[in-house]
Amino acid sequence: MIRFRILETITAMGALLDLVVPVQCMGCGAWDTPLCQECSGIFDESPFDVSASLRVYLSNVWCLDWYEGALRNLVLALKHDQRVDPYPYLLRLGHALAKAPFLSRADDLAIVPAPPSWKRRLFGNKIGRPLALGIAAYLAKQGQQVKIQDVLYLPLRAHQAGRSGKGRTERLKEGVKCVGKVGPKVLLVDDVATTGATLKACARAIEEHGGQVVGAVVIAAAKPPVQIEDTSPHM
Repeated sequence: MIRFRILETITAMGALLDLVVPVQCMGCGAWDTPLCQECSGIFDESPFDVSASLRVYLSNVWCLDWYEGALRNLVLALKHDQRVDPYPYLLRLGHALAKAPFLSRADDLAIVPAPPSWKRRLFGNKIGRPLALGIAAYLAKQGQQVKIQDVLYLPLRAHQAGRSGKGRTERLKEGVKCVGKVGPKVLLVDDVATTGATLKACARAIEEHGGQVVGAVVIAAAKPPVQIEDTSPHM
């Protein structure tokens, strides 16, 4: 009886919170829905290869779309919004990423999430493992042998928040650590790829422990800068 009343109280408080702070779409900001129909279209996107636009030596880096607009808003909400349960959305994003063509040939695959920063460990939502679970569930349904190995971590001294460029890259290079047995074939999983520094550091740590990184998948990747052709006359 007491447990039932507590549940009723929590439900009533949730409804009151929705009245005071109405729910908005995590992507576009539309009212009264956590994710509108249009923004939910990301779950049906086909992954595409962005390895050529990143400074990383991996031959396969696939994403669902560029890190901008509604998708950028969605990723940030899944990472930081404490009112959101990111788990079901990340599972569905994982299912979508698992359709990357190079994964259809993969078997006996270890799916390894990139390590979260210390700030997100303490205050944010967990992204990597639910995303990896979604990928693993989809591939297992196709009859492929997969497992999740959460073997990467970022020591406190290598905390990268607020850093960019060479400083961040160098700290990642020295900071990402791999513990335990990994592989033999590894798929890296992360939320966003910008320069590719995190993926490169993760791949290096895994390969130092004998694993072979066959590729990586991310929800979104930074859009490469537009190359402007020089049409001016040259002497």
